Amino acid sequence: MAVRAVLFDFGETLVRDSRPAEETVPRAVAASYEALKRNGLTLEYGRYRDISGAVFKKHWGLQLEGGRPVSDLSVYREVVGSLFQSNREPWRERVAGEANDAFWRVITDNYVANLHARDALAELAAMKLRMAVVSNLSSPEAVPATLKRLRISGYFAGTFVSSGVGVAKPDPRIFEICLSSIQATADQAVFVGDSPSLDVAGAKRAGMRAVLLAGDVSISQPSRKDEEPDFIVHDLLEVPRIVSSLT
Repeated sequence: MAVRAVLFDFGETLVRDSRPAEETVPRAVAASYEALKRNGLTLEYGRYRDISGAVFKKHWGLQLEGGRPVSDLSVYREVVGSLFQSNREPWRERVAGEANDAFWRVITDNYVANLHARDALAELAAMKLRMAVVSNLSSPEAVPATLKRLRISGYFAGTFVSSGVGVAKPDPRIFEICLSSIQATADQAVFVGDSPSLDVAGAKRAGMRAVLLAGDVSISQPSRKDEEPDFIVHDLLEVPRIVSSLT
């Protein structure tokens, strides 16, 4: 069946980090600490980093065990609750939001559009295809905000982020939710992502064709059949040509 929709992963597909995460994440943690200091936190930074890190680690572990995605905002609610136990709930909710926003402001400011992403999206839009983003990011607000800052949000009919939707790739349900929203069927859609285990496997379980963006990385033989992409590309500009051949 002809392709009517192209769905994209977010990180390392549409966008990439301009600086290494090892540099950016500590700066983001420090920004969340400064936000809490402005609200009265007296704890020294090293202790805060250990406490918040332990809470995040706990939630990541629960997410891996239960398969249910967790938003960073919910984690910051627990961090703030443990640090400001005597404060009222509305105050804690506001401060958790400020800490989460401070953290993600640093992270998202580090994102830049991936190589040739703008050109590829423009070509697909000229083909009158519906487009959307399906991401496992732990901040549902960060994806649309970043797309808007990079001036590519207008290409997309919607963004579907695991921490907001409640299911995560490779669970096919997140793809099904997206397809239902943009009114396309799985056999009419192609998914583009960089992860064989999350993007390729998830898309194929949902009945879609999968394009693996390999970049400069050499691809080894997948260990599972559902991780084998229908197409492998090394540049997003190859995607419109593939879609055109299927239309």
